Amino acid sequence: MTGKPRTRAPQATLTDRQKLELDRAKKAADDAVAHFRETAGRIAVDLGRGGAPAVARHMEWTPQYASALAAAYKAKRAAKGSGSEEVAA
Repeated sequence: MTGKPRTRAPQATLTDRQKLELDRAKKAADDAVAHFRETAGRIAVDLGRGGAPAVARHMEWTPQYASALAAAYKAKRAAKGSGSEEVAA
């Protein structure tokens, strides 16, 4: 070992354009995941009894996860429904 102190290699920095491109890609991915989850929840609800397990089997998820997506979809739909009633009144 030498007596020299170790130095770090300079860290790369992103340009503003690269940052913007990454931010846009992340937002697109987040939006796609949200849409995917909402679609799975809607289909589970539309199928009625046994819908969540059917979605879970197809997607290779646990039934609990599919049920949670269905419950979230129902809650979102209920919130939209209650909001539109207040506006109409």
